[in-house]
This record gives sequence, C-alpha cells and structure tokens, in this order.
Amino acid sequence: MFKVLSPGIWSAFQDQGRFGFRHLGVPVCGSLDEYSANKANFLAGNPLGSTVIECTIRGPVMECIYPAEVVISGVGFNPTINQVPACADKIYKLRCGDVLDVGSSKTGMRSYIAAKGGFNTEKILGSSSYDSIIAPTMKLVKDLIIETCQFKSEKSIEAHQLGDEINFDLQTISVIPGSEFNLLKAFEIKELLNHPWTIDPSSSRMAILLKENFVVDKAQIISAAVYPGCVQLTPSGKLILLMKDAQTTGGYARILQISPTGMNILSQKVPGSQIFFKMEKK
Repeated sequence: MFKVLSPGIWSAFQDQGRFGFRHLGVPVCGSLDEYSANKANFLAGNPLGSTVIECTIRGPVMECIYPAEVVISGVGFNPTINQVPACADKIYKLRCGDVLDVGSSKTGMRSYIAAKGGFNTEKILGSSSYDSIIAPTMKLVKDLIIETCQFKSEKSIEAHQLGDEINFDLQTISVIPGSEFNLLKAFEIKELLNHPWTIDPSSSRMAILLKENFVVDKAQIISAAVYPGCVQLTPSGKLILLMKDAQTTGGYARILQISPTGMNILSQKVPGSQIFFKMEKK
C-alpha cells in the first residue's frame, strides 16, 4: 500500500486496454510501451496485463505504508528508494516508511511500476486504464492511497510472452501499407521511407505529430475506422501517428500501420527525436 506524496507530471494506472467498445467511440487506452509494462509485471511475477502505473517524463514520489514489492521498468529513469539509487528491472522489498521516487528521464518518455500481486484498482468497462472521460479517477493525485493485492503465483507471465528484447535506441519504425497507401505515387513512397521525420513536442498519448510536411492535396476519405498505430496523412501534408488514446474514426487517409514493436519504440521517443519508416517484408 502506498501514499502518493507527489504524482509527477503524468502518472496514471494502465493495463492492456479497453476492448469491445470502439463502436461506442471508446478508445483502447492502455500502456503505451507494452513491452516495458509486461517486463515489469514479469519480474514481479504478475499475470500478463496486470495493472501498472505508467509514469511520463517525471514519475511519482510514493511512501510505502504497508510492505510491498515493486519493480520499475522503462527507459532512462533514475529511481531512488529513501534517496538511495535503485536499479530498473529489479524487484525491491519496501517496508513501512520507505519512500520510492521514480525520478525523471531525458532519454526516454515512460517508465512502469508493477507491484507484486498487482494494484487493487476499479475496473471500468473491463479495464483500469486511465481515460479522461471514461475513467478520470485512474490518474494519480497527491495524497491518493494506492492498495496492492495479495500475491497469487498462478498464471504469471512466461518469458516467451515478452517477445524479443527491444532496442529503444533504434530510429527505424516498422510499418505495413495502410488502407489508402495506394493513393501515393512511387516517388512519394520513396520520400516517405527515406526521409527522417522529427517528433513534435505537441505529441501526446492520443497521437505523435511529425514536424515535417509530406505531400499535400491528397483526397480525404469518408470517415472510417482507425486504430492505434494508424498513420494518417492530413490535407496540409502533416503526418499523424495515432497512439493508444486515439479516436475511433477519422477522415484522413490511412497510409501506414505501425507494428507493435514500432509502437513500443515510438512511445519512448522524446520530442526532437528523428525516426525512419521501414516497410516490413511480406
């Protein structure tokens, strides 16, 4: 059990997401970097998809008020326990009065806290993932009391479920053609795949925006279903990379779809980072 002393910049509960409600306009939500969230749960011995705390840029400071075991996974954060440096990807036994400070990162965007046994959170439409409309109480605030669950060892994650280790320093983002990929001419496809694209600071959990212009005057489409990982091309030539909190429909051309690994890598890219799209081989 924990008491939140400081919530950090943007810390919220997340799990695998909210499925089966997109026809009602409800976004998926869930951990942006599924790999790191799953890794934290794996090291804590939790079932796949157990609720974690997703920390963005600057994590929370929490006081342990009942003994708990925790793991922090992610990119570039510098956690401390009682002001003593702690390691990522290692389980720590916390005692009453211990203070966990997740710290901050300049090389990554997100880290994930898993507690052995999981966090005791409310399920809203089958998920504990924060959403500003559906689940606004799933965001950490000062003085919030967070309960952990009693540990159960069955159905914990197996190593193979994590998949291959991810190199978050990679600039290449694997993609496949989207539904309107055929709107692009050969020279435009070449530019799309060979041009470096820069992450804009205005990016969020809803979408990552790219600074550079691509091509303009492409036909818009009748509003159609979109899903996290969809790359939309706006009439002004801007590229929008939809993330987990994205809307469920849109009228911009869907020219690419990002791979699951690519989504994990993107979720850790700081503003100003450059990426390249790489078409997956069939």
